[in-house]
Amino acid sequence: RVLCKLNHKGILQVYRFGISDLPFLVTEYLEGEDLRALLSRDGALSYALCLNLAIQLAEALQHAHLLGVVHRDLKPENLLILGGGAAPELK
Repeated sequence: RVLCKLNHKGILQVYRFGISDLPFLVTEYLEGEDLRALLSRDGALSYALCLNLAIQLAEALQHAHLLGVVHRDLKPENLLILGGGAAPELK
């Protein structure tokens, strides 16, 4: 339930959660690509983009941590890049 309360520009909004045959989350849909795909396609990122992404990630994690949420699975595949920004996916 706390995931549904996370309201931050750098975190995907969770609308619903539950257990059917398996646990599930329903989140907002966003067009973009994960950081792993971006790195595979473009190689090394510029210093400015890396700094921008790191700041956005730190702000999103701080928001989550203040609500008692620890991500536990930070990796490039869980960072969604949207026009130069990052929105960590909570999986």
